[in-house]
Amino acid sequence: MPHKVLAVDDNIDTILILSAVLEREGYEVITAKDGLEAVEKVERDLPALVLLDLMMPKMNGFEVCRAIRGNPKTSHIPILMLTAKTDPFSREQGLALGANEYLTKPLNPKEILTKVREHLLPTEPPPPPPGALTVSLTGVIALIGELIRTWAAFLAPRSSPAK
Repeated sequence: MPHKVLAVDDNIDTILILSAVLEREGYEVITAKDGLEAVEKVERDLPALVLLDLMMPKMNGFEVCRAIRGNPKTSHIPILMLTAKTDPFSREQGLALGANEYLTKPLNPKEILTKVREHLLPTEPPPPPPGALTVSLTGVIALIGELIRTWAAFLAPRSSPAK
């Protein structure tokens, strides 16, 4: 089942580009043209990731980000802000509100795909470093059994030598 991505932007050209790029890579894309519609679709459709513009009608991207992060049902969803706002204050504000990434326009499809993939990869623990001690459950059970036998032998009543 493909990951569902919500693309939010009031510019139809941006929506069309994002949709084409993501669908070509196998993602299911849903769209919203303003912040209010975005919040409704996030709650209803629970996308795996949100691509979010900042400057939109009804509700700006900062407000949408705050709403997503403030809802326990949606707070885990990665948010990638895509915006024409390049000033450091906007970037800091977006990240402080909980955006996972802050990408600036013009759109770079390769960068967007890279970031989308990074945030949608399954999270697995890293492999142990070379030479690290690895313990199997079977080994742990055997060790516990040996400890029990040792303690049982130690605590067993001892017979006193015959006189």
